[in-house]
Amino acid sequence: MVNSPGIGATVEHPQFGPGTIVAVFRNGSEWLVRFESGLRFRRPRQEFSGQQEAAPAPAAPMPVLDLQPMPLDQFNARQLLEALRVGVAPAQHIKELTIGLESERANLVEGLAAAHQTGGAARAVIGEYGFGKTHLVELTARDALDRNFLVATTSLDLGEVPAHRSIAIYSSLMHGLRYPDSDERGLEHLIDRALETPRWREQLWNATAFANDPLDVGLYAISSTSSSRQRKAWREWLMGGRRTRAMNKAMPRGVKFPSIYRVGHNARQMAYLLSGVSVLARLAGYSGLCVLIDEAESYSLLAAYQRPKADTFFSAVLYAALQERQARITPDMLPQHRWREYPPAYNGRQSLFFLFTVTRSENRLPLETWLIATRS
Repeated sequence: MVNSPGIGATVEHPQFGPGTIVAVFRNGSEWLVRFESGLRFRRPRQEFSGQQEAAPAPAAPMPVLDLQPMPLDQFNARQLLEALRVGVAPAQHIKELTIGLESERANLVEGLAAAHQTGGAARAVIGEYGFGKTHLVELTARDALDRNFLVATTSLDLGEVPAHRSIAIYSSLMHGLRYPDSDERGLEHLIDRALETPRWREQLWNATAFANDPLDVGLYAISSTSSSRQRKAWREWLMGGRRTRAMNKAMPRGVKFPSIYRVGHNARQMAYLLSGVSVLARLAGYSGLCVLIDEAESYSLLAAYQRPKADTFFSAVLYAALQERQARITPDMLPQHRWREYPPAYNGRQSLFFLFTVTRSENRLPLETWLIATRS
């Protein structure tokens, strides 16, 4: 960089020759020069010999903040504070945010233990709107996961998961299936784990002894095809999806396709499938299946002609969980589908815990006909 000369300095212009600076303008970028020829011109400084643009000052280096990783407990605490600031109770901190409910939790833990030991258990929670039933559902889910149960949770609504559409409830439960040892969601992960179990088909057959069982046929088709498209189609079907043509090629020879009914009296079949999923859970090394349904006033909003189908679904799942350990629901009370008869549940190795919430109203579920009332 060449220092800029001041007034009185001699400079050289390539066209007008030598001259003397008599004035400086624009912070030194222009000079008024009187040349030896007698002419005076105001010219940019760069036109004179020996002048060049001053090099810009080097930019200051960008500061780099070397932040150390936040400890996990501190990160979780910050997440909790942010959630509470916006009025949300995060599920992962549900236990810390639970005050009281000791007797209720003891009752639920007792039910989970009974489901694992005896094959099934059931609980119904009834309360006013805002009582905290949804909180209790999530608390049960955390306790079940801690005890190595798979957890299937859904909240009923009149739009997508109405109480009288058994297939919609089943599909929602299977798509949201949670695992104690994985962040995976859905039935697919359990299917893969079950197929890794030695002699899985023999064990599944011993638990049901029912020909053309959908779970048995579906798992066999998935295990016998190398097509990812066909495996995906079968997995979706086992979660309550529709049958597609891609499934036909993997169908076992000589086996009639077992339908998963979407209409008609299908509540009995949905309860049977939930019982079967609990058997798969046991085969895969889990404690069983915990089914949680938050009724969220949905039942009371149904039309009168829709409620009998909802009643059938809840009573069918209750029977699948309790079977002969109760006397208020019998298999004869659960109608069969017009095209095929299904058992009400698997007859061995299942572990099914069923809990549902009921909002207190005149048009609530008829619990008194199914369960014995208790107070925790």
